[in-house]
Amino acid sequence: MFSSAWAEDAVVTVHVIEMEQPVLSELLSKNLAGEPLVEEIRRIVTIEAARFYNTCLLRCSVGSRASMESTSELIYPTEYAGWELPPSREYQERLMKRARGWWDAWPFMPVLSGFSGDFEVRSIGEAFEISALNQADPHDSPFESGQGWALEFVTRKADIVFLKHPALQGPDFKESFPQFQTQRIQGKQLDPGTWRTVGVMTEPKDGGGPGDKLLTIMKVELLEDTP
Repeated sequence: MFSSAWAEDAVVTVHVIEMEQPVLSELLSKNLAGEPLVEEIRRIVTIEAARFYNTCLLRCSVGSRASMESTSELIYPTEYAGWELPPSREYQERLMKRARGWWDAWPFMPVLSGFSGDFEVRSIGEAFEISALNQADPHDSPFESGQGWALEFVTRKADIVFLKHPALQGPDFKESFPQFQTQRIQGKQLDPGTWRTVGVMTEPKDGGGPGDKLLTIMKVELLEDTP
């Protein structure tokens, strides 16, 4: 609820709801906000025309930043350096016949491929960040001018195979790099006290092309200054 004096804290809540394009178009055509918007979302979730994709909540103090992150880290090579073309299976078999065993043959095997030693760390999951809140009148936007909030989802979709090497035994050796999918939405200002639609993201289909829509709604609630 609103305070008659300046608020010291604010609670920012974000809901992300997944639905198909026709359902989203019908919902947006109603131009809803506040509780009527939330009630309509609950209705279409109840009839299984939509589902809650994610919910984030942060409590922020005036004059400070706030963030939450729920991620796992993936370390992967970022540069491939192919030093020589891989030998054929026939070449490997001839080499093995001349050697007493694999370990004797290994020092004479041509270098097949390698990475340059450059690696990158990518966080997979969700992150929600709010910039410093401005100590203003409670009925003004609580975000400082030029600042605001950002919400991001990063998922690992698949591994893309770039090269395939023949192996002497077993399956071919494959060199691949991870493929990531990112949804990010951000804004600068939002009126406190009511639910608002702040944007729509898209969940791409496997193989490309637009898929389901991710409706994003937000509410900023200024808290009373209690002793």
